[in-house]
Amino acid sequence: MENLENIPMGKIVSFLSHFQYKENKNIYKLPLNVCISKHNDITETDILWTERLIKAHLKYNSLVYHVFYHDRTKEFWILKENSYMDKMMYSFDIDYFNRNKYISLLKSINDCISKNGVILLTVNNLPNQCSLTCHFYDHQENIDKVLQILIKNNIEIFQHTNLGELTQGLMSRKINQTELCSNYTEEHISNILSDICLFPENKI
Repeated sequence: MENLENIPMGKIVSFLSHFQYKENKNIYKLPLNVCISKHNDITETDILWTERLIKAHLKYNSLVYHVFYHDRTKEFWILKENSYMDKMMYSFDIDYFNRNKYISLLKSINDCISKNGVILLTVNNLPNQCSLTCHFYDHQENIDKVLQILIKNNIEIFQHTNLGELTQGLMSRKINQTELCSNYTEEHISNILSDICLFPENKI
């Protein structure tokens, strides 16, 4: 387990101390390079420890905010209750055992989502319960573009969850989750599907 030596706590605590007095806003963005000294080989453990430090500081000061690492912008987003985390996300199911057929579709959708939007893949790898779902949220103009693509491909769209609920599911280990970055190619997406899905496709 890595320690916190790569995280300049002073910078984070200084930011968060100032943050306490800005409760009129719903969202704050803390760049990753402000939190972590090293610029290469940043691991998920580095990000997790930083996120825990932010949450601990907020809890100590009795502030109720969500903390979400946004991979597209390389920032920690600190969100007030009833803000971005509570907005309903658009979702559609992907055939877990024929998932590679969706790579081109996922690439097209990802290209429509802006840098400040979110597109997540969540997977359940439990035997006999395997499922894979794509969730997304962005400005309405970009959402409309994605919806047109999905309708054109006869994909059923639904809304039943938000970012807060997805994050809770991740924390409780009910699901595995990954975010698609804005510059991902079809090869990137293919590798991600291979990484997060435990069981092979039907053809294999």
